[in-house]
Amino acid sequence: MTSPLPPLAEPRYHTKRDPSRETLGPAVAKLGDFIGRPRKRWQSKLNDVLLEIDPATGRLAHSLGIVGVPRQAGKTENGCVIGLHRTLIQPGARCWYTAQTGQAARDHWIQEVATPADRYLQSVAKVKYGAGDTRLVVPATDSQFRPMPPTAQYIHGKQADFLHDDEDWARSELEGRALDQAQMPATTTRYSIWPGVLILRTSTEGDGESTYWHAIVDEARANPNPSVVIADYGLREGEDPTDLDLVYRRHPAAGEGLTMETLEKMFATMPLSEFARAYGNRRTTTKMEIVTQGQLDAIETTKPLDPGPVDIGIAVGWERKDAAVVACGTIEGMPAIEVIDARPGVSWAPDFIGRLLATDHVKTITIDPKGPAASLAEELTVTHRDRILHATIDDQTIGTETLLSGVRNQSILLRADPDLRAEVSGMSIRHIADRGRALSRTKGATTIPRLEAAVLALRRWSAPPEAEMPAPLIWSK
Repeated sequence: MTSPLPPLAEPRYHTKRDPSRETLGPAVAKLGDFIGRPRKRWQSKLNDVLLEIDPATGRLAHSLGIVGVPRQAGKTENGCVIGLHRTLIQPGARCWYTAQTGQAARDHWIQEVATPADRYLQSVAKVKYGAGDTRLVVPATDSQFRPMPPTAQYIHGKQADFLHDDEDWARSELEGRALDQAQMPATTTRYSIWPGVLILRTSTEGDGESTYWHAIVDEARANPNPSVVIADYGLREGEDPTDLDLVYRRHPAAGEGLTMETLEKMFATMPLSEFARAYGNRRTTTKMEIVTQGQLDAIETTKPLDPGPVDIGIAVGWERKDAAVVACGTIEGMPAIEVIDARPGVSWAPDFIGRLLATDHVKTITIDPKGPAASLAEELTVTHRDRILHATIDDQTIGTETLLSGVRNQSILLRADPDLRAEVSGMSIRHIADRGRALSRTKGATTIPRLEAAVLALRRWSAPPEAEMPAPLIWSK
């Protein structure tokens, strides 16, 4: 016997259903059932409103949907089922899905469109997986559904009847507005074609950089428009994100995909601000914390480094206004990072490094030969050819992951330095394809020469020793 579902979460805001209008919502629900994607209660509630038919025109009464829900609610799945339904009912339909990146869009689309279509709709739909030409085609209607990168250039000159913009919180103001401007001409000539143009924008609330998404939501709520549907779920202002029972009750997929066990696991492993954003759908006013202040408090120390040689990292700020030299050694046997020197400008660094190399305190010195440190790396390499190591992208990703793991597991120490702490607190991360995460020099709260130098030093300190080459064995007759 299955447990009864908890009551459906009360939304923070939801456009009301007009019961006098017919709706395509039940048809989308039937398709979802058929392809193994049954609609959750909140999805059906939304779709019944979003897909209302205006009796005066016979077409959709709403052309824009703005949907804000927490993570794991099923917003991506729902938009993809709506798009798939459109390809089955509209002759010549052109449907599109995009997310935070082109690769993410393709991955989500394959999971939510291609996979169920290949299994349940083989007789009516064909899926193509070619690089740059991934699409679902319905020959009987001559309709297509395609993933696309979130760039204005991609959809320029194309036509669109249905557009699903997913994860809008990840777009900058410039990226979002450029995509808007590209979508307008793509839909202009399609509004008169049944059942009418629909743009669906879905996202979780964002952080201090998510001005595009937040402006869309705020404008829609402040100035209601009969052509716009809004659905918004999550914690209310002032509610406690550490109250997991409350977070669960506010989540629209509670009991229908989200379990309390999952919520407890996420709460235990995520910074509180990110947990509140992701699962409480509460926007943060600052850049998302990668590590918490409590985690930094736990690993900060005023104790000096143990005696012995250290590994050195050198980095230059993004605009070449400052540079830093950081050491990695141990404090009472635990890996530890200390800022040796950091000053405005770069010209001081070669002489300083030369003096360090004249001592017995340095094992290695590592610098990124590209980016803002390129000219300094070139100068140091010429002067100290056998002593300067060039960091690779793998060094940067491994060093970043080592630092993040050390901070969160309290297996590393930071010698107290307010500027280093500020850089760690405001860090931003970029993903390097499938290699891992690395620091972003341009999207953090501040420039990060100390932090970047620390990552390089830590990487070199933690790298396994290189095996010595065996002496050559000479065979003679």
